[in-house]
Amino acid sequence: MMPMITAWDVVENSKAKEGEWIAVTAANSANALMIMQLAIRKGIRVIAFVRKLPKLNLHDFGAETVIDLSLNDTPIPELIRRLTANKGISAIIDAVGGPLLANLVRSAAFNARVIMYGGLSDQQFGLHNNDVYLNGLTIEPYIYRHFFTPPAKEENKTLQAIITIASDPSFVAPISGQYRLDQYKTAVKASYSSTPGSSSGKGLFIM
Repeated sequence: MMPMITAWDVVENSKAKEGEWIAVTAANSANALMIMQLAIRKGIRVIAFVRKLPKLNLHDFGAETVIDLSLNDTPIPELIRRLTANKGISAIIDAVGGPLLANLVRSAAFNARVIMYGGLSDQQFGLHNNDVYLNGLTIEPYIYRHFFTPPAKEENKTLQAIITIASDPSFVAPISGQYRLDQYKTAVKASYSSTPGSSSGKGLFIM
């Protein structure tokens, strides 16, 4: 439920509407795969960014366009203008940061929103004030809402809606591996040693 709630929240917080474009970075991650599936259910068009194409077909998860950054040599703003017919992207759901995020911000539509929920890049991203305030840009972090407090009763309706979607056979939550509890060292090592392009998904302990 943790990645599923995260995916639900960032899509809702993006305020993207049907027919608008959003950019999703680290698109082969388990969170991103859920984000894209939720976005497509709302009619939101997705541009997925990866460092290397994964084994999974990201189009099956809702990506309308997939950009392999290891192969792309077109400047990101130019690429976005071309893909969106000069409309720009209405939201950026980012788990990377670095120069990629800066380039995406410069490709954003007016009043776009940036939702940060990770920082995989070891590089900082640089923006000028004009990139933000002249474009009406909103930048906000996302921290999982139940890290410190359990769900309140008024959240039950939302949580049930999330469970209903997750229960739909058409909704896919990829699994990268299954482990017995006594294999915890192998499971932890696998989670840290995954490489770009490897099987996406969460490892599961089988009890």
